[in-house]
Amino acid sequence: MYKNMSFLFLALVFLSVGCSNPKTKIANENNQLVSIHRKMVGLLTETVKFKNDPPVFLKKAETMTEELKKLEKQTAKIAVSSELKDIKNHLMESIKKFATGYDEAVSLYKNDNKIKAQQKFAQTEVEFHKDNKKLISLQKSLAAKMNFKVKTTHDSSKGSDMSKAPAPEVKAKETNDSTSVMN
Repeated sequence: MYKNMSFLFLALVFLSVGCSNPKTKIANENNQLVSIHRKMVGLLTETVKFKNDPPVFLKKAETMTEELKKLEKQTAKIAVSSELKDIKNHLMESIKKFATGYDEAVSLYKNDNKIKAQQKFAQTEVEFHKDNKKLISLQKSLAAKMNFKVKTTHDSSKGSDMSKAPAPEVKAKETNDSTSVMN
């Protein structure tokens, strides 16, 4: 009896995994990318808090660049559907530019080029904000194409501080094709 139940359970698991909705799969893949982007934004937010305390800020900036390099590797390992290639590529490029910019700024600061370092930090953050807006735009395009509901908790169009902006959440809309809402 238990043998039949375990077979039935395995069959149900196999069918549920093997027959998952493509829309749900894309939403899951996208949410992995969103999670990485949120980590990136969180690292910046945590680092920027200490701009008025240079020794702590430099240590945080060094730690952040190390973490960004790990996030870049983690992102590279994520297999995504063709619909998400642009988003993944943009995210990877953004992470790399951000890590490189902050790394260069830290080096300038350590070599007593404090003014150039401050300029590089500012330039890197401006580029990050531009990349963030582009990523949100790509997310919205995907949402429109796939008929996803996009939940944003921050409006980047108002010129506010993007370092505090979380990435958008993409959720599959409830439809009669049994697509579940994704987190």
